[in-house]
Amino acid sequence: MSPKLFFAVLLLLVAVAFPARAEIELERFEQAIADHQKAVEVLDSNPALASMLFHQAITEQQQLLGSNPDLGWLHYNIAIAHLHMGRNAQAIASLRKAQRLLGHQPQITANLASARRAPYTPPGSPPIPMPDLPVWVLFAVATASWTASWIMLALCRGRGIVALVAVIVMVTTAATTALASIPSSTEYAGELVLRDDVVAYTGPGERAYQAVYNKPLPGATEHAIIERRGGWILIRNTDGKSVWIPRESAIVIWEE
Repeated sequence: MSPKLFFAVLLLLVAVAFPARAEIELERFEQAIADHQKAVEVLDSNPALASMLFHQAITEQQQLLGSNPDLGWLHYNIAIAHLHMGRNAQAIASLRKAQRLLGHQPQITANLASARRAPYTPPGSPPIPMPDLPVWVLFAVATASWTASWIMLALCRGRGIVALVAVIVMVTTAATTALASIPSSTEYAGELVLRDDVVAYTGPGERAYQAVYNKPLPGATEHAIIERRGGWILIRNTDGKSVWIPRESAIVIWEE
């Protein structure tokens, strides 16, 4: 879709979405589009002016979203302005919102790929795929292991290395069976994107808890939200660990 056709369609959508205040909203939107296009034109020759114009365009379109947050193409247009400004985290958040509203449009997917610093793993996808075994298989394996262990204990009369091995097998089998029978949770409270590199902690606090990793989590990366507690958010990192980050270090994409 050409830029002129795209903006014409968007103007029509805005007019339909804001019938009561169509004239005012259309004027605001037209100004936002004019600022955006002017910023693109002067981006190479005058970066400072381009940045100011992009910021104005973003502010004007965010005001339009305040009345109707379900206009996906406004989210997309805001994302493109953020991308031009090098604000990848903000661009990812807006593109993901546009994607939720408009679906996997090719231009949204392409711009997400260019904005991301790391491959995206959807929430609920375990870092290491585990086979989903039926309960009867787990029960059969556990029964066979326990039977073999009791036979070993009987043969060695509960003494020696063989007895120790039998006990280890029994305990390990019981623990493995119990863990394997617990269904993996794919319930998350939302998703977010990190604004900048941020240190992750073992608990909700910098003083009372230790850092989880020896380097910060990279900015412009997406994570699942598990829990909120005060000014902290518990997220699931891409390695499967649950870690805490400060609330102000992230932009929420969606939340239940």
